[in-house]
Amino acid sequence: MGRVNKGIMQPYMASIGSRLVDMRAKDVNVNVYVRKWLSEAQTMLKFEGLPETMPQRDVRKLLQTNGFMVLVNPALTGGKLYAFHAGLGGEPDPYYMPTRAVIANPALDFSADLEIHKDAVVVPHDSMYMGLLPILNHYATLAAETDLSLYLATILSRAPVHISAQGTRSQTSAEEYLRDLEKGKLGAIFEDGFLDGIKTNPGAAGTSAQSITDLIELRQYWKASRWNDIGLNANYNMKRESINAAEAQMDDDALMPFVQDIIQSIQTGLDEANAKGWCDLHVSLGGVWANRQRIEDATTEAMEAEAAAAGSDPEPASEAEPEEVKPDEN
Repeated sequence: MGRVNKGIMQPYMASIGSRLVDMRAKDVNVNVYVRKWLSEAQTMLKFEGLPETMPQRDVRKLLQTNGFMVLVNPALTGGKLYAFHAGLGGEPDPYYMPTRAVIANPALDFSADLEIHKDAVVVPHDSMYMGLLPILNHYATLAAETDLSLYLATILSRAPVHISAQGTRSQTSAEEYLRDLEKGKLGAIFEDGFLDGIKTNPGAAGTSAQSITDLIELRQYWKASRWNDIGLNANYNMKRESINAAEAQMDDDALMPFVQDIIQSIQTGLDEANAKGWCDLHVSLGGVWANRQRIEDATTEAMEAEAAAAGSDPEPASEAEPEEVKPDEN
C-alpha cells in the first residue's frame, strides 16, 4: 500500500475546520444537535411517485421543519407539481382551520393567494402541524445543558481543592494555575508569595467521579427519550446489571402512536391531491422505522393467529372406557 503524501493531504485537512468546541455556547450546540438529528430523521419517510420537481430530501425537510407543505394545481405552475412553503390564513372554516394559502416563491417567480381544497392542498406532517422541530429543540436544549455540566464536572475533577486568594497578585496567580489545569498541563511553578497568599479548602474531587457517572446516565436518558418520542426503542434502563427481554421491550406500544399519526396525516393530504388527478403519491415508513414496523406487524399477526387457533381448537375427546380383561379360563 502506498504512503500518503502529507503535503497533499494538508490543505484538505485544513478545510475541515477542526477546532475546539465551546461547550458554554449552548445556542450553537443546540443548533448542531438539531441539524444532526434532522439528518438522521431523513430516513423516516419514504415517498413513492414523487416527480423530479419534488426531491425526497427537500420534501422531508419541509415537512419535518415547517410542519406542513402545500401542493398547488400544476396548471398554475407550468404543468409541474411543486411542494411549497406557505402562509395559511383566510376566514376559518367551521372547525377553525385555515381556508387560504399564500405562496411567494422567488425562484419560480410564482406568488398566489389560493383557496385550500380547490387549487391548493395542505399536506400536514402530523395532526397538529407540528413537525419534528419542537421535539428536537426540547431534547437538544436538555442535552446541551447536560453536556455543559459534564464538561464542568470534568474540569473540576482536576482540582482536589478550592482556592481562596489574598490580594490581586495572589488572585492572578491562582487564576493562571486554574487556566493551566483547564489546558491539561501537569503542573506549574510559582513564587513563594503565591503559596503564602492563598488558602485551600477541600474541593469536590471526591464526589466528581459519582457526579460524572450520574451525568453520563442523564445524557443517555435524554438521548433514549428523544428516540422514543419519534418511534424508536432505545434502552435507558439505569440498572447496574443486565436486563431481561421483558424489561428491554417495556412500553413498546407507546412508541408508535406519533409515527402512525405522521404517516396517516401525510397520506391523507396526498390522497386529496391524488383524487384531483395532480399526482399519484404515497408515503410509508423507511429505514429503521420500517424495520420496526415489520417486526410490530409480524408480532401482531402471530398473536392473532395464536388467538384464532386457541379459539378453534376442538373439545378434547372423552377418555374411552378401558376394556375389561377376562381371566384366562385355562
